[in-house]
Amino acid sequence: MKCPECGTKVSRDNAICPNCGAVLRGRVAMVRCRICGARVPRGVHICPQCGRPPTLRGRVGLLALSIVLGIVLGVGVYVAGHSYVPDLRYRLGVLLIQESGMGGEPAPTLTPEGTPGS
Repeated sequence: MKCPECGTKVSRDNAICPNCGAVLRGRVAMVRCRICGARVPRGVHICPQCGRPPTLRGRVGLLALSIVLGIVLGVGVYVAGHSYVPDLRYRLGVLLIQESGMGGEPAPTLTPEGTPGS
């Protein structure tokens, strides 16, 4: 299919010509460009006036999703770490007491017969 305004070859799925911006099908919903304020057809990826994306659709949702995900992961790490660190400290303390021989039992000693692989 060719654009009636500029003659550029366009797909039948296009509502507007990507070259000149001419409307190829009936009524097309219009939106205002967030940068220059020009009225552009909905679905246009680049504003014909200023050359920038006219809407933030999709980008705002992705930003909101990443913020929520960051908060959820941060809370999860805090909660998991908050309960894990005291338990780790307790286990390390028990291990140090056992290794030092202060637990009532003598500290283990390595002998040539007790080493692995002999």
